[in-house]
Amino acid sequence: MIIDRINNMELYGEAESNISKALKFMKEHDFSKDEKGVHKVDGDNLYYVVAEYQTKDLEKGFWESHKKYIDVHYMLNGQEKLLYSNFKNMEIEKDYNENDDAYILKGDSEGEVTIKEGTFVLCYPEDVHMTGIKVKDSEDIRKIIFKIAI
Repeated sequence: MIIDRINNMELYGEAESNISKALKFMKEHDFSKDEKGVHKVDGDNLYYVVAEYQTKDLEKGFWESHKKYIDVHYMLNGQEKLLYSNFKNMEIEKDYNENDDAYILKGDSEGEVTIKEGTFVLCYPEDVHMTGIKVKDSEDIRKIIFKIAI
């Protein structure tokens, strides 16, 4: 897992990698005009989802991990907690869902970070994560979730 600010994006990925392309796109694109939902950059190889929701209590969260895609969570407005753990330390609660590219897991957190505006978190398949958790009070979130094919 990598946690950083978007202005440090040049530190990550080879110049032509999909990770580098996603981070460069995040830095240069004006997301304020994008509607909620899926937006393709390079077909199924690289796309992003504009997500808007309210943060929630920890008890309402769930653990997930992916198999075919790397996630990059990039906060546009608001802040949320992201809890994380390693896949090998979790138990599979629901088998892998091919359509959603997701495992639903259960287990204990190994740590948490607060994603604030301008911050991104890059989650590899072994990085189990729980997002959308409130920091203090529930608040409205607008964030971008990039999906980068492995």
